[in-house]
Amino acid sequence: MKSVFAFVVIALIGCNNAKPKIEGWVELDKEIYNVQYPPAWELRDQRQMNTEFILLAPADGDDDLFRENINLLIQQLPAETNTLDKYIARSEQDIKKMIDGSEILVSERKTDENGEYHILKYSGRQQIYNFVFEQQVRIMGDKAYCITFAAEQQNYPKYKETGEKILNSFYIK
Repeated sequence: MKSVFAFVVIALIGCNNAKPKIEGWVELDKEIYNVQYPPAWELRDQRQMNTEFILLAPADGDDDLFRENINLLIQQLPAETNTLDKYIARSEQDIKKMIDGSEILVSERKTDENGEYHILKYSGRQQIYNFVFEQQVRIMGDKAYCITFAAEQQNYPKYKETGEKILNSFYIK
């Protein structure tokens, strides 16, 4: 009986998708996901522009017109794009169509304690800005979870480490 109980406890511990807490960071803990971010970043979780939340980096000065950011988009998937392969193929097509001068820099599959996901990193122009975007895409059931880090190209090196740390703190419960 003890061995069965120990197995159940170990199995339940192994199913925990939580990521370690980042000391000094704020935790956004929702029913279906969790993400951590630096306290200086501003949270907007009023579901603007079809996002679950937007995290805005501090402005680099009074003349900073674009604040680097992280956002989460959760999409209900139609049957024709309900796999990670199909979703990424469609996303890459959309990037090429919608972002001027786009270039896909990284497109690779990874696995972590939350399962399989895809990293998509690309650059391009929108309006007057040159951007770098870094995304992690996960498919869970009939939903796509796309968390994106967006930075002006010239500011990307400055925000890369923090942006990726936020992306990597994200998990689905």
